[in-house]
Amino acid sequence: MLLKNIQIENLQESPLGTGHISLAPLTTYLHKILDSLGGRRHLLPWFGLEMIKGVEQTHGEIGESNLEPYEGVFEMIHSLQDGLRLEEKGLWGLGYPIPQQAFYGTGEFYTFLESDTRLISEDKKTGLTPMQQLLYSVILERFYEIPTSTNKLLYKLEQKGVDRYYELGVDFSFVEIQRKGKLPVIDLTTLRDKGEYCLEDVEPIFQLLDPSNFTFNGFTILTLEDKTAAYVSEWLHTMIANLSQYRQERFLGELHKILSTIAGSTEISSSLLPVLELNGYPIFSSDFTRDSFFFRELQKRNVSGVIDPTTTAYLETPFPILYGIEKSLDTEDRLFRELIEREGLASYIGIPLKQRERLVGFLELYSYIPNRLDKTSMMIWKTFIPLLTQLTADIVFFFKNSLEQIILNNFTALNPAVEWRFNEVAAGQLGAYMREEEEPVMNKVRFEKVYPIYGAIDVKGSTQLRNSIYKKDNLSKIDHLEHFLDTLARDNEDDLIAGLRHRARKMRNWLEATDYEKHMLDVFLFLHEELFEILENIEAENPVHKSPIDTFVNQQKGVSGNHMDVFETSLQQLNNLIKDEVQQFNATVQDIFPSYFELFRSDGVEYDMYVGQSITPTKVFEPSFLREIRKQQIISMARIGIHAAQIVPSLVVPMQVTLLIFVHTSTIDISFREDERRFDVEGGYNIRYQMVKKRIDKAQIKNSKERLVRPNTLAIVFQGDMLETEIRDLLAEVVATGLLKPDFEFCTLEEIQGVSELRAVRADIVLNED
Repeated sequence: MLLKNIQIENLQESPLGTGHISLAPLTTYLHKILDSLGGRRHLLPWFGLEMIKGVEQTHGEIGESNLEPYEGVFEMIHSLQDGLRLEEKGLWGLGYPIPQQAFYGTGEFYTFLESDTRLISEDKKTGLTPMQQLLYSVILERFYEIPTSTNKLLYKLEQKGVDRYYELGVDFSFVEIQRKGKLPVIDLTTLRDKGEYCLEDVEPIFQLLDPSNFTFNGFTILTLEDKTAAYVSEWLHTMIANLSQYRQERFLGELHKILSTIAGSTEISSSLLPVLELNGYPIFSSDFTRDSFFFRELQKRNVSGVIDPTTTAYLETPFPILYGIEKSLDTEDRLFRELIEREGLASYIGIPLKQRERLVGFLELYSYIPNRLDKTSMMIWKTFIPLLTQLTADIVFFFKNSLEQIILNNFTALNPAVEWRFNEVAAGQLGAYMREEEEPVMNKVRFEKVYPIYGAIDVKGSTQLRNSIYKKDNLSKIDHLEHFLDTLARDNEDDLIAGLRHRARKMRNWLEATDYEKHMLDVFLFLHEELFEILENIEAENPVHKSPIDTFVNQQKGVSGNHMDVFETSLQQLNNLIKDEVQQFNATVQDIFPSYFELFRSDGVEYDMYVGQSITPTKVFEPSFLREIRKQQIISMARIGIHAAQIVPSLVVPMQVTLLIFVHTSTIDISFREDERRFDVEGGYNIRYQMVKKRIDKAQIKNSKERLVRPNTLAIVFQGDMLETEIRDLLAEVVATGLLKPDFEFCTLEEIQGVSELRAVRADIVLNED
C-alpha cells in the first residue's frame, strides 16, 4: 500500500477544495455494528475502534498533515469492506470527502492514476463537470431520497497499444454532509413515476443545490474495476441499434477498435467478415477483407476466372478452423493447414457465425507470435460471439437491402446465373457511397470470353398470313359499312354521305389489289378513326340519321376481327408449346453449367444464351460442357419441330415453324446496356456476330434462290472446318435417338453482312405421320 496525495484525473477542477478529512463517520458506523451485534462479539469493528482511539491519543485527530500514523487504520478499512474481498494488488484507494485527490491505496491504484487515462463518461447534456455530477448525485440521495446512477465514472487507458476501460466507483458512505442554513424545498412531481433518475431529469433542481452551501467531512472509498467486457458489449449494442446511421470509414474504424480491445493485444490480429451469398457466389466487401487472412483468398481467382472450388465448398458447409491452440484441436484439412503454414502463422482461429442456421459471416483471429492465442483467448471471444453474430447479420441485412435498391434503380430483373455480378458491381457502388466518395462511377457489368448459344423458331409466312387475315377482317368491315350506307335514304343524299360512300369504295379497291400490304395502315386509320369522325359530322347535319348511325357505331366498335382472333389464338397456342420446350432446354443447360439465358417472343420464339467461366466462377467450366449444351440444343429443336407438327390439326389457322441454330466459332465479350436493360456484345468482331445472327433467317443457299430455312427441317449455320466436324458428330448422335433423319445436307450460304463462306447444314426431323 502507498500513502501519498495524488490528483484524480478530471476531478481536480472543483473550487470547493477537498473537504475535511475525518474518521468520525467511520467510528459512528463501527459503533452501530457493535451495538447491533452485542458488544465485542464482532472483533474487527471493536479492534478498529481501539486502533483509532490509540492513534488519536498518541498523534491527535487525523488531518492532512498527520496521515502517516493512520496507515494501520487505512489497512483496517480495506479489510472491513464487505463483499469486495480485493487482494492487496487490487485497484483500491481512499480519497478526500470531495474526491479531487486520493491519499492512500494499492500500488496498482496509483499506477493507474499516474498513467495517461482519459475520462469518457462526461454528461455533456447537462454541462456539469464530473465532480459536480458526483456531488449533486450524493446530495440528492442524502437529502431528498432521489437515487441516481452517476456515482461512477468511466476511464479509458491504453495498455500496450490496446484500450482498456475502467470504472471509478466513489463510495460516499463515510462522508458526512451538512447543509449551511435551511434546506430548500423542491418540487418532485416531475419525478413521481420514475424509479431511478439521471442528472438530466433533475437538472431544474440544480440551481437550488449549490454544493458550496454544504460541508463534507470524512473520506471516500475509491475502487477501479475493469469494465472492458461490459463496455465493449454496450458498444456493440449501440452499433447494432444505429447501424444505418454509420458511414463506412467510421464504422470500420470503430469495429477495428472493438476487435482490438477484445483481443487485448496488438500481437493478435482479428477480422469480422460479413458474407452475403447469392446463388452460391459470395459477395465480399474489400473494406472488410483487408484485415482478413483466409477470406481474402476467396476473392482471388486464377487466370481462367474460377474461384477455388475447395473454398467455395467450405462456404456451403463451414466449420471452425483452429491451429496452434492445442495440437488435438488443430484442423486436419490440408488446404487450410497449407495456407496457415505458408503464411507463417503461429496460431489461427476461424469461427463461422450463424444465425438461425444461416451463415452470415466469419470471425478470424491469428498471430505470428507463439502463445498469444490460447484457450483463455477462446473463452474471452466466446462471450462476444452472440453480439458479433447479431452485428454481422444486421450488416448483411442492411447490405442486401441497399444492394437491391441500387440494382432496382440501375438494372433490371436479374437472371439467376449473373445476379452475383450485378450484386458485386452494386457492392462497389455501395462501398463508394459509404466512403462518401464524390460522384462514384458505377462499374460496367461485363463478361469476357463467353460462348454464345443462339436459336430461333419462327412461324413460316406469319407476316403474309397476318396481313391476309387483316385483309379479310377489313373487307368484312367495309361490307358492313357499305350495307349500312345503303340503308340510308339515297334521295337528296348530301355530300358527306356521298363522300363516305366514295371513301369506302376506295378502301375496298386498295384491299383487293395485289399490293394491298402498303395500304394496310391507311385502311386501319380510316376504319378506327376517320370513319367515326365523318359519321359524327353526318349526324350533326342530319339529325334524322342519329338513331341508325348510333346503332352502326356501337356495332362497329363492338365487332372484333374474328379472323384475327383465331390467328392470334393459334399463334399463342403454338408459341406456348415452343416456349415450354425452350424453357426445358434452359433448365437442362443450367444443370450442366449455370449460364445466362434470355428469351424473346414475336411470331415465334428466339433466345440468346451465354456460357462461360466468367459467368459462373464458382465452378470449373470444362470444354465438354459446351459440346453437351450444343447437343442438347439440337435435341430441343428437334422436339419442338415434332411437337409443332403434331398440333397443326388442332390449330384453327394451320401454322408451320422453321428451326434455326447459329454456332459461333469463338468466344465473345458481352456487357449490360443500362439504356436498353439487356446484355449486348462488345467490340467490332463481336458485333459482327450479332449482325450476322439477325440476318441468317433470310439467308439463301449460294448460287440458288432457295432459302436456307424450311418447315420440318433443322438448319444450323456455322463457320470453319472444325465446327463442321463437331456438328456432323453431334447430328449423328441425335440421329441415334430417332429424332432426326440420317441424310444431312451441307451447303454454303450467300454472303451476309460482309461475311462470306458461312456454312450450313440441314437435317430433316422425323415426324410421326401415322
